[in-house]
Amino acid sequence: MENKFEIVGYHLDFYCGHKFMGSIKTEKPEDDLYGYYSRKKYVCDKDIKLGKKTIRKGIEYYTEVIPLMGKFQGTQEEKIQHMLQSKVSYGI
Repeated sequence: MENKFEIVGYHLDFYCGHKFMGSIKTEKPEDDLYGYYSRKKYVCDKDIKLGKKTIRKGIEYYTEVIPLMGKFQGTQEEKIQHMLQSKVSYGI
């Protein structure tokens, strides 16, 4: 199913092991990959401060690009049809 949502930006998530450390908002990702497929592994060469959490020097971490979706593009009928054709049950 094609994406009918307006993309308003992206955020880069940081993980240490399986623990979410924080995210940074970006305008355009380096690649055209999103979600799990955009995951990259790094070793921290300097301390990275993400809000209240810090990734220390020498620690292995992962990044992942996630698109930020805006409003649905289309008429009200198209929105309803899109919901009905999706895999998620909306109680109908």
